[in-house]
Amino acid sequence: MGREIDGAGAVVNLAGVNVGGRRWTASYKEEILASRLDSTRALIEAMKTATKKPGAFLCASAVGYYGGRGREELDEGKSPGRDFLADVCVQWEAEGRKAEALEVRTAFVRTGVVLAPLGEGGALDKMVPPYKAFVGGPIGAATSTCPGSTSTTRSRSSSSCSITPSSAAPSTPRARSR
Repeated sequence: MGREIDGAGAVVNLAGVNVGGRRWTASYKEEILASRLDSTRALIEAMKTATKKPGAFLCASAVGYYGGRGREELDEGKSPGRDFLADVCVQWEAEGRKAEALEVRTAFVRTGVVLAPLGEGGALDKMVPPYKAFVGGPIGAATSTCPGSTSTTRSRSSSSCSITPSSAAPSTPRARSR
């Protein structure tokens, strides 16, 4: 695969099975982790064999990195959570950081739930049908939070991140659950 990314301006890794795809059995948890680590390892190996390394590596991650923090204001300096998704994110980002040893500028995008229009594969495709069948109810406690984005926002921010010149210092965004 090194030839395919040879001289690329950026490599973007958004791979990984859908964490909301089905019940989290032990085997599905393994699939969630393996799908992220294996794809990232494959891209790192391709970068190693490329004649001309890509200018940047943008790797997806998730706000699951932080675990459940209630209404705590979060930024990139906060420590990871202590649950399954946090562990997945920590391992995924550690694998992605191996691109730095290849002198490839590396960034991670910690996204939340993607709310795409119905029929486009976002979380609403799973959430709306019970309500249409009049069997929907509250999702979590009144104090529950759920960071998210639209598919358009996610696409635009990933494009923006992947083309930001290395001389530009991106600001550290602060996320607050509301």
